[in-house]
Amino acid sequence: MESVVNSVGDECEAYQQRGKRLKVTISNNSIASIEKYHIKGTGFRVFVDGHQGFAYTTDETRLKEAANMALKLAMVSSEDKRIPAPGKYPAVGGLSDPGLKDMDVETIC
Repeated sequence: MESVVNSVGDECEAYQQRGKRLKVTISNNSIASIEKYHIKGTGFRVFVDGHQGFAYTTDETRLKEAANMALKLAMVSSEDKRIPAPGKYPAVGGLSDPGLKDMDVETIC
């Protein structure tokens, strides 16, 4: 992965996602649906002189191609003045239902 990131320039980040997800939809205090699925993929974000490009692939044999596509997109994109500067960001709370933390997913399924 490091060789792919280094091949596209000075400012590139890679995001790799692998895992399983369980989505439980609750409606009127009862379970409406349960979905299980697998997630696998890699995304690249490249910055070139204030321009940003992004590409994502689910095919591990095409990582370099995806990184190069992100680079090409950054080179033709308009300047992004909203690129965040490095630093600390404030913590955000209160975004989830505290009652859900006590639910046992294995029992639900």
